Amino acid sequence: MTSTPFLRCLFRRIARCASVSVLLSSTLSAAEADLILHHGKVVTVDSAFSIRQAVAVKDGRILAVGSDRAVLASKGPKTELVDLGGKMVLPGLMDSHAHPADACLTEFDHPIPAMERIQDVLEYIQARARELKEGEWIEVRQVFLTRLREQRYPTRAELDRVEQNYWVRQTATGKIFSFGVFLTLVVAAVVVYQVLSGDIRDHLSEYATLKAIGYHNRYLTGVVFQEALLLALLGFVPGVFLGLGFYQLLGDWTGLPLQLTLFRGAFVLVLTVLMCFVSGLAAIRKVQTADPAEVFR
Repeated sequence: MTSTPFLRCLFRRIARCASVSVLLSSTLSAAEADLILHHGKVVTVDSAFSIRQAVAVKDGRILAVGSDRAVLASKGPKTELVDLGGKMVLPGLMDSHAHPADACLTEFDHPIPAMERIQDVLEYIQARARELKEGEWIEVRQVFLTRLREQRYPTRAELDRVEQNYWVRQTATGKIFSFGVFLTLVVAAVVVYQVLSGDIRDHLSEYATLKAIGYHNRYLTGVVFQEALLLALLGFVPGVFLGLGFYQLLGDWTGLPLQLTLFRGAFVLVLTVLMCFVSGLAAIRKVQTADPAEVFR
């Protein structure tokens, strides 16, 4: 009879020890970290802005922050250890980086097209220059290096071409100067035509003689074109030096970066030769229609 109470007491103690063991095991399992970063400089950004050696993470949340010894106590058999080697760990910030007040006004006054290339950006600038008034700023938004195929911003030379097109094609000043260039070509063509026509008239007998002895109009046309080309070159060379002087004078006067580039000079040379050839075509008719019998009658 005396042994029964003793056995009951023994069983109770065993049950309590088992419960404590199970509870302790679950507690230790719950405190086991999934990830431990140690041997580093963990910036806590607390009120004292303290820096610790290690941080433990479990289920995506910070479990403990402190010294290597204290944090490594939460290491388990499945814990991933990362030795920082003295590197710094900063707390992350999840932010959508939204600007609702600015975003709702981005296309308030005009739609902004998708700009994926440098050419898209330049065309947008040209379009805005046509719409804005003089003195208003052109703002280029929604353009980032990561969105452009070229992975760069427009260069100064590219922006200068846009500005040049604006002044030449969209402003009254540019249209007046363009008309002046056209008028200059017309006047120059008339002058060259008069020079060639006068020379042909003065030497019409020589041309008639060449036709009489068997030279075809093709040869005579070549002679006139050679004279036209000679006039173009003789007029272009001094024109280049005069142009350089005018560019320098206007640049000093207006403060604008005016330059007579090689491309521009070559373009003027081509226009000069074409102008002289057109004048030669108009003047060659006198040679082609010249009749030796009529000339020497």
